[in-house]
Amino acid sequence: MLEKKEEISMSNGEAMKVAVLLAMYCFEKNEGNRIKNGLKNSKNASWRGLLGLPHKKYEKLIEKGAMGLWHCEGDDIIVDLYSVEMEARRHAKKEQASNAGRASAEARKEGASQRGANSTDVQRTFNNIEKNKNKNKNKEKMVGEGEGERESEAEQEEEAEREADEARLRESGIEEAYDSADEESARTARWNANMQALERANIGKR
Repeated sequence: MLEKKEEISMSNGEAMKVAVLLAMYCFEKNEGNRIKNGLKNSKNASWRGLLGLPHKKYEKLIEKGAMGLWHCEGDDIIVDLYSVEMEARRHAKKEQASNAGRASAEARKEGASQRGANSTDVQRTFNNIEKNKNKNKNKEKMVGEGEGERESEAEQEEEAEREADEARLRESGIEEAYDSADEESARTARWNANMQALERANIGKR
């Protein structure tokens, strides 16, 4: 609009109205400032209605053109008021925004993938720790069972030794002395037996 300030100031109200509506049409289409078959379509009231110029008088005004605002080339309308350079910058910004969006999406995807990998590593480490704990428990259980078996075998051996000692005592003929209430009683019994034997020996000598 600033570049076309002089042309705008020299135009009348109707020409400016047509130029602005043609520029808005180009902006909506976003295909440059050339309206293909525009002059041919301008004869159609419905098409002019899409522009906002349904009245028949605008058919001739569009065909005539306005210096610096729009002109016709064959059946095409060239809208000079519409800035192709501005459209190109708009496309570039849109492309940049699209690229930035794709890069951001890829970064989020990569981050999610990395977090998933880290989570998998943590889970794997946790599983290994639990596995090692279970192994240690099983080892302790096996050791405990082995020690229990050894203790049981030792008890059996001690019991066998006791039974063997008792058998030897019975065979020696002095088990009655060891069956007394205590060791003192056993010594007393043996002393009395010896004294009786001595007395019988003395009587035999007389």
